[in-house]
Amino acid sequence: MEVQRFLRLYLANQKRIFGFIVSMVPNWTDADDILQEATEVMWRKFSGFKAGTNFSAWGIMIARLQVLRHYRNCSSSHIRFDSEAMELLAADQSGVFDQIDERVSALEDCMKKLTDKQRYLIKMRYDKAVSVKEIAEIVNKPSYTVYKLLSRIHESLMFCIRHKLRMEEIQ
Repeated sequence: MEVQRFLRLYLANQKRIFGFIVSMVPNWTDADDILQEATEVMWRKFSGFKAGTNFSAWGIMIARLQVLRHYRNCSSSHIRFDSEAMELLAADQSGVFDQIDERVSALEDCMKKLTDKQRYLIKMRYDKAVSVKEIAEIVNKPSYTVYKLLSRIHESLMFCIRHKLRMEEIQ
């Protein structure tokens, strides 16, 4: 029962927690490793998680500690931040994550407004992490055409999301 509860909460919040980690650690391989470590810690400490509280905030707090530990242990990094600087960065990122649900909802609504072809390209590129070159081969178009198409889709999504968020602020 406890395993199912943890998995349900974790899976519902995994992308948000990973998003926080990636915002602090730009290397995707390192970010993935940190997510795995944070997940292990979350599972070990799950008995202390209070039902009804914000799992995402709890997971991000644990992920923040794992990010700090990563930077302390990372001897190959050319850039060094002290703990205070890392805490300031993490606190700044936390403000962004307070609004994430509204932004995700706006993105989902805007994605519905795309054509099937546009959604296909976006899902290939971001859900499946297919390179632009590979997408070009799949859709039988030059790479520069795919770059242009993705750029136009990004612009359209950004316009739609900004408009939707502004409209929600007004109401």
